[in-house]
Amino acid sequence: MERKRDDSGKFIPQVTDERVLDALGGDTLSAQQVADKLGCSRQAADRRLRNLLEDGTVEKHTFGPRSVAWSLTDELQDVVCEGESDDG
Repeated sequence: MERKRDDSGKFIPQVTDERVLDALGGDTLSAQQVADKLGCSRQAADRRLRNLLEDGTVEKHTFGPRSVAWSLTDELQDVVCEGESDDG
């Protein structure tokens, strides 16, 4: 499958911030779990998660020397929960 390019010829990212945030939802997930939901590599998901961490959008949870999970910040979590209660 050929990747799409924008008008300037740059590749359009397949893994966007919005897609990662949607994949996380209200859950705490590993980069591999996010990647599985998005159909991308773990590295691509991890790279986007680390960018979101720098932006203060997600939180990183460390469980031992090699176990890491990610979740939305409390502020975003509140927005997600409010959105879910508005649907019903």
